[in-house]
Amino acid sequence: MAKFNNLETTLIEKWYRNLIDELVSENLSMNDTELQCLLSETIENRIKDEQLQYLNEGFVSELIGESFGKVDYFEIIQHYKSQVTIVTGVKTSELWNVTEGQKCEVLKSFFDNGEGWYKLKDIKTGEEFESPDIFWK
Repeated sequence: MAKFNNLETTLIEKWYRNLIDELVSENLSMNDTELQCLLSETIENRIKDEQLQYLNEGFVSELIGESFGKVDYFEIIQHYKSQVTIVTGVKTSELWNVTEGQKCEVLKSFFDNGEGWYKLKDIKTGEEFESPDIFWK
């Protein structure tokens, strides 16, 4: 289990790990602020709909409501972006080689003439480069 700067962030990541992974992976083209808004709205609505529907006003609902403000979604996003592992790499003479098992951070994804391209940063070396379609987990 990942440990974050505060308990609220750690628990949100623990309870909603699959949802976070799905949202971050599917929306890598968003900037961090947009992704943070999407993530916080989605998770907080899910908590309210699934977990808090039976809680009315009172100490517990206020306590939980105040805890939402303490969750650092930006920290969660950065954690997930840093966990990209290349599954299939690209091997051409004119492009950077991305090898299987290489850990990269996806800085940006975009389309050029119908092809998916990614701006990547090698976590080990810090080098930034662009690569066409890749597969990661």
